[in-house]
Amino acid sequence: MAEGSRQAFETLVQPCVDALYRTALRMTGNSHAAEDLVQDACLKAYASFGRFQPGSNFKAWVFRILTNAFVDGERKRARTPLVDMETDLVEQIGGDAVSRPNPEVHVLYRTFRSEAFKAMAALPADVRIVVALSLLEQFTYQEIADVVGCPVGTVRSRLSRGRQSLQAVLGPFVPEDAGLSELGTESAKETRVPARGKSGDTHE
Repeated sequence: MAEGSRQAFETLVQPCVDALYRTALRMTGNSHAAEDLVQDACLKAYASFGRFQPGSNFKAWVFRILTNAFVDGERKRARTPLVDMETDLVEQIGGDAVSRPNPEVHVLYRTFRSEAFKAMAALPADVRIVVALSLLEQFTYQEIADVVGCPVGTVRSRLSRGRQSLQAVLGPFVPEDAGLSELGTESAKETRVPARGKSGDTHE
């Protein structure tokens, strides 16, 4: 790839790396697997960059490569076991809350985060991807449909299933009038997830 093209790719991909990792972490439930998945996706995106249409949605394009890499991996191996939430995932994201001095809030935060990751990992892979893209990265229904290659109606259905499953598991941690927003990535408000409307309110 020409030097100019390499620089163009790096300029586009760098702002997406953190989001790619957050989503990969929700998909895999394992920080090392998430890093490998992002690296694999970026390498594949770089190799395919010549086919990217300038002016189109690069973020959706690279996330499609990430999700395809994840699905391919799921087909080749059993689901990766979850690591110890107390020492890995909880400290990987939202680390500022881990060091807060209030021990009661600290315990509640870590408990919620642990249960949230476990609940995400229990979702079917196709549902997990949609939930991660919607609730974590705030993709629109159409963007998710473009990423995963399915109709918008299917995205809505999978998201509804995912939210219901997560609510069933995480309900004890979330007030009745709240929704499942960032799955524990907010700071000290960890046991009171910011309220959301119905699943379509922020999308269309």
